[in-house]
Amino acid sequence: MFLLRYIGSFVLASVVVLAGLGGVLELLEQFEPGDDPFNAQPVEILSELEWIEIAELLGEDPYARKLPELGDAPKIPNFEPGRRERTGFVQIEATVDEMGNVIDTQVVGALPSGVFEEQAQETVRGQSFPLARPGSGDRTVIEVVEFTVPADDDRTE
Repeated sequence: MFLLRYIGSFVLASVVVLAGLGGVLELLEQFEPGDDPFNAQPVEILSELEWIEIAELLGEDPYARKLPELGDAPKIPNFEPGRRERTGFVQIEATVDEMGNVIDTQVVGALPSGVFEEQAQETVRGQSFPLARPGSGDRTVIEVVEFTVPADDDRTE
């Protein structure tokens, strides 16, 4: 019973608030139909026939549409942007034996891709890793090779 009274009171209070809000908005003239603060005018798109009729009324040839003359475009000198320093990384998964020698490498990810993957793999292949416990077998190591190419270096082209 208590829940039913609570819901009824809530509904009644909501109706009173909404009615009051509607009255306030009406007082502020927010519900005036046709009131346009921007004074916008309706736009009508003319059909081809209407356009021809208007052109004839104006004494113009309706079939002689001319594009405006723009003249010669200004000459813009060729611009070659300066080279920027490039930075990125290559993530390499390397298989390393018990002696710390790299057996195999595989590129896992690179940003930007397609630039320095081969050089990063050569770098990792040239590294030696710490010795492993005897009998532990080959292990997988993830290496991240970061690189920075100066702006005047041509290797990225």
